[in-house]
Amino acid sequence: MRAEEFEQMVRRGGHDVPEEDVVRRWDRSRYHFWNQYRQLADRWKLYFNGRDGLVPVALGTGSQLNVYESGLWETFQGDMPE
Repeated sequence: MRAEEFEQMVRRGGHDVPEEDVVRRWDRSRYHFWNQYRQLADRWKLYFNGRDGLVPVALGTGSQLNVYESGLWETFQGDMPE
C-alpha cells in the first residue's frame, strides 16, 4: 500500500501511520516474503490491493514464476532490501 492510500484510509476514519513506518513495513514485508515465506509454500500468489480492488501480479510454484502485471512486479522487486 502506498503512502497516499494510507492518507486516504486515515481520512475515512482509519488510524494514522507515520510515513517512515509505512516504508519500513513495506521493505520488511517484501524481504520476508521473497527470502523466507515464498520458499515455505508449494504455491504463492502476489496481489496488488489498489483503488480498483485486488489485481493479480504474479504466481509462483517451485521454480516457476508467472508474472501477470509486469509494472507492478517491477515495483515489488525494485530496490529489494537485503
